[in-house]
Amino acid sequence: MQRLPKSYLIAFILATILGAFLHFLFSLFPNVVTAIFSPVTESVWEHMKLVFWPFLIASAVLTRRRKDAWGAHLLALLIISGLMLLLGWGYHILLGMEGLKFDVASYVVVMAVGFLLAGKLPAKGIWKKLSCLFGFITFALAVALLLFTFLPPDCCLFMDLSGAATWTTIPY
Repeated sequence: MQRLPKSYLIAFILATILGAFLHFLFSLFPNVVTAIFSPVTESVWEHMKLVFWPFLIASAVLTRRRKDAWGAHLLALLIISGLMLLLGWGYHILLGMEGLKFDVASYVVVMAVGFLLAGKLPAKGIWKKLSCLFGFITFALAVALLLFTFLPPDCCLFMDLSGAATWTTIPY
């Protein structure tokens, strides 16, 4: 099995640290710009920003000389964004649990999965052909992140879960 380049490990570490920093950015500097990149509430949807923006930046850096790998990176970004939503929804909303250890561990694992996928998916073939589609979906997700930051729908994914036992009041 081929090993990932060292640059992927470095990007993983830096992106994971950036995502952790983003978690507190809005609390430290509450304004419109930080709201775009940082969670403004403790909702499952807002926490997707912690993987989306750092992974997108890392992917842009990692693929700057290999544009053919962009499709694989965008697909990995979409997968980990969905995985972050699924884990958050399952743990916090469906199971009604709250735990910092689970949140941190799942965040790190999701980021690792993203970099492993991006590094292991072949740059050529179908991923390259579908890179425009993945780019469009990624752009649509970025727009949704922006839009739902300021106008969140009335849905359990967008509810602030920062209160104790908030899950008991969430309608399924």
